[in-house]
Amino acid sequence: MRERAPQWRRCRYKGQITAPPSRNSDLKSKWLLGALATIALLLAIPNIAAVLMMATLGLGLPLLGAGAVFLYGLAALGGARLFGRTGRRSLRLLGGGLAVLAVAVAPGALSQWQARVLEQKLRAADVARMLQPLAKTVELREPFISVLPSAPFETEPCGRECRALLMSGEVEWVRIIRQATQADLESATRFRMAAGAACPAAEAGQGAEARCVLVAPDNRARAELIVDATFLGRAAFADDRSSAPLAPNVRYGRRLTATMQGAHDPVFARTEASADVVTIPFLVWPSSRGMSSGGYEIWRVRQTIAPLSLAQMFGALGYARSMELAKTLSQGSANIHDPPAPEVVNRAVSALDLPANVAFNRTHLEFVNRWIARVVWTKPLPPQGVALVRRILLEPRMAWFGALDRLLTRPEVAPSLLPDMLDLLETRKLTAANDATRLSLIALRGASVSQLEPHRARIARMAAGHGPNADAMREIAARLR
Repeated sequence: MRERAPQWRRCRYKGQITAPPSRNSDLKSKWLLGALATIALLLAIPNIAAVLMMATLGLGLPLLGAGAVFLYGLAALGGARLFGRTGRRSLRLLGGGLAVLAVAVAPGALSQWQARVLEQKLRAADVARMLQPLAKTVELREPFISVLPSAPFETEPCGRECRALLMSGEVEWVRIIRQATQADLESATRFRMAAGAACPAAEAGQGAEARCVLVAPDNRARAELIVDATFLGRAAFADDRSSAPLAPNVRYGRRLTATMQGAHDPVFARTEASADVVTIPFLVWPSSRGMSSGGYEIWRVRQTIAPLSLAQMFGALGYARSMELAKTLSQGSANIHDPPAPEVVNRAVSALDLPANVAFNRTHLEFVNRWIARVVWTKPLPPQGVALVRRILLEPRMAWFGALDRLLTRPEVAPSLLPDMLDLLETRKLTAANDATRLSLIALRGASVSQLEPHRARIARMAAGHGPNADAMREIAARLR
């Protein structure tokens, strides 16, 4: 059959001869795609996209989508031509729409399918055996949070799952070991449950039924169950990664391994991976690295493959009652302006209660400073809070004090702590360190004259004498003249 000749028509005005509308629209589409292709190619040149964004103060952002628009436009045009050979407009629209939908969904769907395949590979190596009987002591070894790109399994040392193990009575004590190559970041901290009046603040129950978790002295006894939380670099997934362009890009992973003391084989082992998966809809965008750019990259979204948690592990090992309790425990408010949660109070108080011969590690110091960071927003400070501020100021094991100086000048704090601050300035020489002596001087500088007035005679004596900080005290005495 011969191809039907295009139908030409005479224009109403001036006798012009014009082509059919479809021919004109195809021509416009080709010109538009050509312009988009030109812009997209220019943006692929190294640093052109970065210069465009800086020169336009970000207003050129829509132009960065030229590559994606060209891709979808090309798909729409190809689909329209494929379905529109009969000349029917509805089929052209259908073909273009289906082609755009395929480009938008198919790459991301393929990437998600490959992610599920990777999950099956990871799950195939799982080990999970219920403990009979349950281990009564647990040691959790975990990388320090700030030295790795992945988050630890706990939001803080002895978080919700750890507290639940102790408060349920299924575990007697838990030791948290934070591992790091930097020595001052390492710490080993032991936790136990307390009840009733022994709790500074109730985390569960009330009165005689109150329960809480406290920091305890560590006698270095061996735990029955050893849990290793391990960070895995991308090299650990070399055998599981696919080289296909749309395959999930595995960045790192985490593994939980639980082993009974003295045993060789684990009772629990499971791995999760964090990977960049192609987005739906499919997008390409100029690749950028800081202040430079060049080429294109496929947009991806970070996804956890075979997700893993402490609750999963302890539940699989048989601590079901504890994990049910964990669901009911609060983790404190995310709003820093709210008062300290009971667990924050308990950690700070019990750390300060450790015997004097126990040196503070980084975790102990963090617990005290978390309380300070919260209580700074509590006004006025209750009497028990004032007493805790005094303990922190006078604790010789404290290496850093956070925002404690903001508490020392409070009207409800200064009157009772000024004698202690003067004692420190009279007996300890100021150094460059931000220690309790320097905090005391900062507080005296910020105190009102009415707060200093009851101590006028002592301040004058210290300023006139030859004590370790006489020069600093002359500055304070000058305010009382």
